[in-house]
Amino acid sequence: KKFFIVLALITTLLVSLWPDFHPERQINIAYSLPLDMLFHSGYYFFLSILLRYVKFIPVKSVLFFLIFFCISTFLEMLQAWVPKRSVSLLDLFSNLLGITLGLLFYEVVWVKFGNRTTKLERKNNRNQKNE
Repeated sequence: KKFFIVLALITTLLVSLWPDFHPERQINIAYSLPLDMLFHSGYYFFLSILLRYVKFIPVKSVLFFLIFFCISTFLEMLQAWVPKRSVSLLDLFSNLLGITLGLLFYEVVWVKFGNRTTKLERKNNRNQKNE
């Protein structure tokens, strides 16, 4: 767990604060607004699921959301002082979208499905023992 948390934090800091970092340049394609939003929201979608899963901040979902969105906002604001980076409200909105969808996915799909699977496995195990 600690390894994934440290890796996620280092990656997030590098991606957020690396001067002139633009993923589309890394894969040699032209900039597009939808793709930029997909990069931001996709990154924060998976990061919020990972951090929620490993209980990085062991609090209720709403508080996790507020803390994590504040962290992403802080990192976006820090870009004002990073060469060839800028603060973008669209990036902030994309981060918000990714965090929101990631938490919804985790709480509604992952947790609910995981609980059902666990209950089903327990029931099957009991049935096998009774046979």
